[in-house]
Amino acid sequence: KKAPAPAAGKTAHSLAGGKAAAAPARPSGVEEEKRKYLRVMEALTLLFPVWTVALALVALYRPDKFHWISADPVFHTQLFGSEVSFDAYSVLLGVIMLSIGSTLTAADFLRLRTQLGPLAVAWLLQYAVKPLLAFAIGKALRLHPAYATGLILLSCCPAAQAANAVSFIAGGDLATSMAVTLASTAASCLMTPLLFRAFAPRNVRAVRLDGFGMTLSLFNVIVFPTSAGIALNSFAPAFTRWLRQATPLVSVLATALLCAAPVAGTADEIRKSGSRAFFPVILLQMLSVLAGYLVPRRLLGLPEACSRSIAVQTGMQSAATGYLLATGHFKDVLVGVPSAVGVLVMSCLSSVIAVAWRLSAPPLA
Repeated sequence: KKAPAPAAGKTAHSLAGGKAAAAPARPSGVEEEKRKYLRVMEALTLLFPVWTVALALVALYRPDKFHWISADPVFHTQLFGSEVSFDAYSVLLGVIMLSIGSTLTAADFLRLRTQLGPLAVAWLLQYAVKPLLAFAIGKALRLHPAYATGLILLSCCPAAQAANAVSFIAGGDLATSMAVTLASTAASCLMTPLLFRAFAPRNVRAVRLDGFGMTLSLFNVIVFPTSAGIALNSFAPAFTRWLRQATPLVSVLATALLCAAPVAGTADEIRKSGSRAFFPVILLQMLSVLAGYLVPRRLLGLPEACSRSIAVQTGMQSAATGYLLATGHFKDVLVGVPSAVGVLVMSCLSSVIAVAWRLSAPPLA
């Protein structure tokens, strides 16, 4: 005999278990709108290369549009009896570091005590491998002595502060990235002049660096806002979770503006240099990122996220610092061209690499 058909309104699951199967809950209208919002924010974040290239091109041909993003103080106040000034460039960078800090906790930095290896690897890549690459490129391509000097000066500069934002977008290890930035900038007071004197042509060796001023700037635009973000994440985690829905896009737009500002300030030099000035900088950038990833990941077996951060930090030197030193201490304007071009090259290539990594599989340990 055939088994009787289930009664209307009942399922096989309800007959077997005695309870009606719960239908999958549909997302509410609010949840659906939130999902759409997050998808839009993610799409806009992945357009990082577009924002960077677009703003850089505008800065190149209409530099007057970015004059407001400078290191000139726009606001003064008194704090504990001392005068404190703020400028648009530092404020934008502070916003980036605040948003990055809001994704971190003190535990992220404490664990670095047992991971001094990655810091040593990144430090050696920045202050040994990259200057050697710049020196080799200058010799191989038989570059003009002044241009070769500028390329070496660029390679000896500390990691760019914007590298933390690029590492953030690329899915790197943020704590490692920021620790590398701190270490390389602190060491730059000694390493940049030493390496430059070792590799640069003898007739252009004299250079003076304001190491204390560089370190003080580091604390103003990195340590303070990042610490504020960490504190916010520690004491108001619910608020930071809500804030992180927008911080990636905010970081992208602020970083694109910070990349465009130096281009605007060096627009004449970049236009005068022509396409021949771009190739050595592009080659240096690509080889540095490649070495910065393959050495820690393939040769030493470090985690994927950590290797991404080291690669970004190795590839992105502070071109703005290099240009400032070149124009402040050398009469030949050609010395400043690699750093002027480097602002554009590093921002564009690094943004493409960051988005490519973001689109790839999540970092694995």
